[in-house]
Amino acid sequence: MTNVNITWSTQMTSTMVYHQFALSNPTDYATQAGRAQYGTAYHGTLLGNKVTYQTAADIGMRSGFNWTGTLNNTQDTAFRQIGDQWPCFGLAKDLGMISSASDPVVFVMGLTRDPAVSYQVSSGPQPRSLYFRTQFNTDQDAVSSVCASMGLLINAR
Repeated sequence: MTNVNITWSTQMTSTMVYHQFALSNPTDYATQAGRAQYGTAYHGTLLGNKVTYQTAADIGMRSGFNWTGTLNNTQDTAFRQIGDQWPCFGLAKDLGMISSASDPVVFVMGLTRDPAVSYQVSSGPQPRSLYFRTQFNTDQDAVSSVCASMGLLINAR
């Protein structure tokens, strides 16, 4: 499973930053060793003071974060196999010195698949999407909505 290629990107809007990643050659409805072979994963958070992000090989990113406590706000665009320098997608929020309860920091993680299921009818299989697709034009719109909702919930405290 670690010998398949993946692609990824990091997107930033005025209110959030998120990573998205997927297999380079997905196969709808397929699984291998119990793992779905299609779909796009998302990992995001609201932008704010001392939020950093990075895509990089695992060892370099982790050692850099352990040393500095921040990520570099850089993007690795050398797409490769999962097991080749283990691409990682990091988000961090420096909370500073904590002496009392602080505002919450929320990270969003999600996985989308489209089509999600193959529905069998008399004329043959029909690909079907998940309900959220009726509410959002794109996956990115859904991620943005979740992050905006997080902001409203946090600010309503």
